[in-house]
Amino acid sequence: MNEIFSTREMARLCGVNESTIKRWADSGRLHCLKTPGGHRKFRIRDALSFLNEYGFEGLGIGSLATLPGEENSLSALILRRDWDELTVRYLDLGLAGSSPGVVQFLFQMVTAGCTLVEICDRVIAPALVMLGDRWQDGSVSILEEHLMSAATIHGLERLRDTLPQQEANGLVALCSPVESEQHEIGVRMSALLLDRLGWDVRMAVDGTPTQELVHFVKQERPRLVCLSVCSRPIDVEYLEKTRLVWQVTRETGTRLAVGGRGAQGQVQVPCDLNGGCLAMLESFAGEMVGHRGARRVNA
Repeated sequence: MNEIFSTREMARLCGVNESTIKRWADSGRLHCLKTPGGHRKFRIRDALSFLNEYGFEGLGIGSLATLPGEENSLSALILRRDWDELTVRYLDLGLAGSSPGVVQFLFQMVTAGCTLVEICDRVIAPALVMLGDRWQDGSVSILEEHLMSAATIHGLERLRDTLPQQEANGLVALCSPVESEQHEIGVRMSALLLDRLGWDVRMAVDGTPTQELVHFVKQERPRLVCLSVCSRPIDVEYLEKTRLVWQVTRETGTRLAVGGRGAQGQVQVPCDLNGGCLAMLESFAGEMVGHRGARRVNA
């Protein structure tokens, strides 16, 4: 995906003509860059800021959706919030290993006003579940799984530069897979969400020993630890590792959230939040920030 929009692309996005875009740019209302030849160019970040400020979210997408024969276009599906079909489209892009296609897909969702929680909970996570099911029945190869994982990770990294970030709240969070968990996309989604919510996020990847996580919690005393278990239901080994982290969080006053397909519905998992979606984590983290603010006021 290009980092820069042309005047024509910006006009298409906003649902106006090119002369209007030029007028907004020349007046300073819409920030633009100019090439040596005098052509106006618009950065993704500036385009999103303008759309959010002036209420143009999805206007271009909405106008595209009304064109004859475009009812099943990606733009129209996003406008209708057809989550099931969007999940299938995303899975197809991921299996093809198309990082530019995935980035464009995610960016279109953002410009249409979709939140990060909606993107992750309603599209990416269900697509990954479908991927896992297909891998289990042998209809998806290891290569295809790796291609989709890489494309998704790349897409999430690019989203960081386009999503708004709340003011820093001074709270530290640690996001990590449970030791031996080989999938890190859930961790990356959690880390991205908390980062955009203003948390100071530290992220570990697969293979980090549990004892090192325990040591970090003892030394740094983060306010929140998020553990991810995606690949399988928690077994005895996973449960024991989770309990080790749980024990140290009781000593430090840290809150523990455990999420992912493997942990969902596992009542024996010791934690403060057993959540299968980012919406639950968003609410949980928001309550923690609110409680912290309340204590400051009361003090």
